[in-house]
Amino acid sequence: MKFLRFLLLSAFFLAVVLCIFPAFLPSSGWDIQVEAKVRAEPTEVYDQVVDLSSWAEWSMFGDQEDSELTFEGPRSGPGAKLHWSTPMGWGDKKSVGTLTITEVEPGKSITYETSMEEGKGYSKGVIEFRHKEGDDETRIVWKEVGGFLDGDEKVEDGAAGYFCRYLGSLMQFTLSDGFEKNLDGLKEKVEDSGESGS
Repeated sequence: MKFLRFLLLSAFFLAVVLCIFPAFLPSSGWDIQVEAKVRAEPTEVYDQVVDLSSWAEWSMFGDQEDSELTFEGPRSGPGAKLHWSTPMGWGDKKSVGTLTITEVEPGKSITYETSMEEGKGYSKGVIEFRHKEGDDETRIVWKEVGGFLDGDEKVEDGAAGYFCRYLGSLMQFTLSDGFEKNLDGLKEKVEDSGESGS
């Protein structure tokens, strides 16, 4: 009897914690910024990123087995689209989405938008290539802000928004780690290309 009472009390307190915890999470979305330095000119780094067909060579899309990448429109610049379908790591569930380049400033920045899971998730991001005259390195700054949608409306309030804070925190952690790996892969790709071409 005492053990049963302990189990019931434990379940009750766990339920309370799960209900209250989201109130202390920052939001129902994610806001990411990662940075890296690459020994290359800004245009060398920019060229690898603006061409979406090269992402499979350095981004997390290329690291995952059974990933499916297709392209629409131009391969680079505004209007270029990358459609992805990648395993999520459990069962047959896959992450599906589209990344679209919306604006570029050659050698300086690339702006994009993504739509995920049939429009249930969205994000807007920018990848900047910062360089000081006389410096032999380019500083890459990758920023992205995203969240969840119910139709055309952002999920922020009510029960759905409350529990989407869990998902937002998970996305914050997962994407931050993924973007760090992206920059590591991009750095290796660009620097190896520079050494082989020298």
